[in-house]
Amino acid sequence: MNQTNKKTKAKREYKFNLVDLLLIILCLAIVGGAVYIFSPSTSFDLFSKKEITDIEYTIEIQGVNKEFIETIKENDTVIDSVTKSALGQVVAVDYNTKYTTLSFTQSEDNNVGVLVEHPDKYNLIITISAQAEYKQGKGYFINDRRISVGGLMQLRFPNYVCECYCIAISI
Repeated sequence: MNQTNKKTKAKREYKFNLVDLLLIILCLAIVGGAVYIFSPSTSFDLFSKKEITDIEYTIEIQGVNKEFIETIKENDTVIDSVTKSALGQVVAVDYNTKYTTLSFTQSEDNNVGVLVEHPDKYNLIITISAQAEYKQGKGYFINDRRISVGGLMQLRFPNYVCECYCIAISI
């Protein structure tokens, strides 16, 4: 008889119920919230105000055929081809840079590199103005799209779509 009482008592001690489950869920929620709030990446974002500035960034589109060089004009809206978000307006377009490639010729002594101009192709240097959010340690963002020098961009203008690189940012 004594052993049966011990077994029943043991069963009662380890019985798991709904209140225990709710307490565990509450504790996990508190710990998860504390980790989210106090982690370095989110604490800065939550407690800092957004710093919005006007920037101008310059892109270079290489090897544009002569027939397309005037399709990009001032005041054109620039769209990110991937996210479909606006990235600013064109403020200046430079059509005067000829497209060149490096070609090697063999001489008796060694290889010599020569820049070869392509008569019907140009590099377009385009300056775009936009309002950007500056995030400390991360850089400039326009509609959640990071803008950085050397960054590859897929852009869409009203009459032209291209892949290009950002070559300069000015504030």
